[in-house]
Parts: sequence; structure tokens; C-alpha cells
Amino acid sequence: MNLDLSKKIIEYLSKRPGQKFTAREIAEWIFEIYPDECEAKRECSKATANKLDNDQALVQQIIAEIGARRKHLQKRNTKLKTTEERPHKYYYTTQSDQAEIEEAESGLLSASITQRDAARLSEHDLYLMLSSFL
Repeated sequence: MNLDLSKKIIEYLSKRPGQKFTAREIAEWIFEIYPDECEAKRECSKATANKLDNDQALVQQIIAEIGARRKHLQKRNTKLKTTEERPHKYYYTTQSDQAEIEEAESGLLSASITQRDAARLSEHDLYLMLSSFL
């Protein structure tokens, strides 16, 4: 049994399109769903510095491998995307890059509109809101 991380990652994300997951969340899912393959990975490990002698060490190794394969996965499957912030979040989308940009910008536009509407409230309106809150 071989733990093919690339296929497992794409399988996990393609079943949850649009949802964003960290490498840790994906690794924990792999560890939970494929225990036999993970155990085979542990037995085949020749690591001396960071031995895979417990479950946490094995999950941490899978997390590291997911991070190391990030760019390769994106080249291999163009529908697999990651966010830029740390920790990177992985997600699967059928939208083009341009459609994603337009969607993100429209969300920012609607947020700025609500801020402008809030700025138009008078002090009197704010007191009413405060009194109802209290």
C-alpha cells in the first residue's frame, strides 16, 4: 500500500469545492481515512532525526510533504488553488482566475458600501441603537 498524497489531496478538495483547508486539516483527514497506508509509511520511514514513532510525528510529516508539494500540485491540477497568507489554505475551484478576482472585488465593494451607509447615520440614530442594545 502506497500513500499517494497528490491523489488524496485532490480527492479531498474536489469533494469540497470552494471550501478552504490548511495542510494540517488535510493531513488529519488522510491519517483518519487511510490508517493502513499511513502505517505503511511509518514502517518504511528511514528518518533518524525526526523519527515517525508516534501519530503526531507522522501527521507532522504529512503536513510537511503537503506543503512541499504545493507548487507541483498546482501545476498538475489547475483547479487546485492556494491562498497567499500563512498558513496556506488549499481549495478546489472550477472558476477561472479572472472570475475569482471579480468575485473577491465585488465582495470588497459591497463591504465598502455598507461602511459608507454606516457613516451616514446621524448621532441620534446611533443613540437609538445604543439604547436598544443596552
